[in-house]
Amino acid sequence: CEIAMAVPQQASMGGLLQEAGYKLPDPFSFEGGQVWQVAGNDSQALVVHLQPGQEVMCEPGAMLSQADGLTPEVDSGGYGLAIQRACCANESCFRMHYKNETQQPKHIVLSPTFPGKIVP
Repeated sequence: CEIAMAVPQQASMGGLLQEAGYKLPDPFSFEGGQVWQVAGNDSQALVVHLQPGQEVMCEPGAMLSQADGLTPEVDSGGYGLAIQRACCANESCFRMHYKNETQQPKHIVLSPTFPGKIVP
């Protein structure tokens, strides 16, 4: 008696994102100097393309994915500004910076900490 078993295929992250409605842009296909693109329909993400030497600043926890070669760094921007952001805007005291340290364009994908639409 033989038993047939179905072995599930491993799902790729790109396939799962596309099934969820995300459009995965080619990081090198942006025309006219465009540096960001909103991806997805309902729960959206922001794809930011960084040229060599450029950096992006965001709140901690906003990064969904990043290309190799981006260097993360954390700072507070000074005690006064950190306390002002924390007390008045209900944000983190800290800020994340991701810098492209390579000689090639790279990308980072950012998302809000809660589901929602991104308004450009």
